[in-house]
Amino acid sequence: MTWVTLYDLKDELCIDDDDTQFDAFLTRKRNSIIAAIESYCRRSFLASDEDETIDFPRGVVLLKKYPIIGVSAFFINGDASTEFYLENETGRLYYQDADGNPMKYWSNTNAEKSVRIQYRAGYESNAFPDDLKDVVFAMVQQAYLNRDRDTSQRIKFEAIPNVISTAYYDSANLHPTFGAHVDVLNKYACERGMLP
Repeated sequence: MTWVTLYDLKDELCIDDDDTQFDAFLTRKRNSIIAAIESYCRRSFLASDEDETIDFPRGVVLLKKYPIIGVSAFFINGDASTEFYLENETGRLYYQDADGNPMKYWSNTNAEKSVRIQYRAGYESNAFPDDLKDVVFAMVQQAYLNRDRDTSQRIKFEAIPNVISTAYYDSANLHPTFGAHVDVLNKYACERGMLP
């Protein structure tokens, strides 16, 4: 399962389904671009089932994967419970007080030694954000259109007369860079390390 199928790529690039000569190339580029995007954003996007245990929850509790699609089970100290509130878009998990109100922070006064939550999170393939798909399409298209470019064009020469001259391989043209797509990716970048 992937966000962008080979069929989607070929349709976007106007390649006939019967033309399979670039299938391996497109699949390899798609996979490496998706891996680079997930690495840059520090999160995985495709929906999956998760089982997470948080020992001695304190402060803001953030689940590892989001957005949350649904919760199948929640336990406090091993006992099933419904005393939680979840922000689906951010994956923030709150304890509910006796009146059912979400408490902003888990505190040291709470008696929770562990919290376990089983949930489904991420984006289902049929509900994947179009702007993320568009980044993959654009980057694969760039790689596809440049696949036959003469590598000698990537060799750069620089010289200072009577001092030094050098030739080097311009690797910037070999590796995908996000360029204009950074703004889109920053919307999805995980900020877990920056939160309290």
